[in-house]
Amino acid sequence: MINITGLWINETKDGKKYFSGNLGTVNVLIFKNEKKEAGSKQPDYNMCIAERKKKDDGKAEEKKSEGPKNDEIPF
Repeated sequence: MINITGLWINETKDGKKYFSGNLGTVNVLIFKNEKKEAGSKQPDYNMCIAERKKKDDGKAEEKKSEGPKNDEIPF
């Protein structure tokens, strides 16, 4: 296997947890698929990319947590 990037657990303003990391010039975001229907072939998680923001924009949009206490996915 080849390690592509690390992921950190973050929390949205309304308390939903997600993973984020950097991949070159984009941010990688992984969210739980909250619209998945039981028994469907829909994915469990959705991965999105977004243009990286500059560090000096002064906006704190996410709250980073210390991470899970074990190897379980937090959501």
